[in-house]
Amino acid sequence: MSTQQQRDVNGKFTSKSLEYREVRSIRLTDKVWEALGNIAQERSITRADLIEELVERGVFDVLAQPPNEEMILANQCQRNEIDQLEEKINELDRTISYLYSELALELNDAKDATLYSFKKTQSIGEQSARYKDVKKALDSFIKRISSFINSKRS
Repeated sequence: MSTQQQRDVNGKFTSKSLEYREVRSIRLTDKVWEALGNIAQERSITRADLIEELVERGVFDVLAQPPNEEMILANQCQRNEIDQLEEKINELDRTISYLYSELALELNDAKDATLYSFKKTQSIGEQSARYKDVKKALDSFIKRISSFINSKRS
């Protein structure tokens, strides 16, 4: 950790070293500028001193080196694994969609079988109020189940 930098009588930071520093200009987003400022302020140094310190510590060295064959191969392997995982995810999505559509068909078949059985055991027609009430209740039940299933898909 660096020591706190002194300020002169006007409140400006005093020179860190005898080595002359050129004025430089860089373009940064507000977010990056603020982050550098916050870190520098915590350390009581300037943004420029912070950047110099990061360079002197070799923080950027890994970025300056060209990727070697091993890194390139590892990166390609990771990309291949990601591609395979994405394909498995797509396959699972297709399977889930198929199963949901099958479930919807099964629910409607079960509803129809239940209504048929109800109609036969109660000796009533499709126009009776009781039949319509049961059909309405079953339709509502299936709609709720479908909504629940669809909410879990998202």
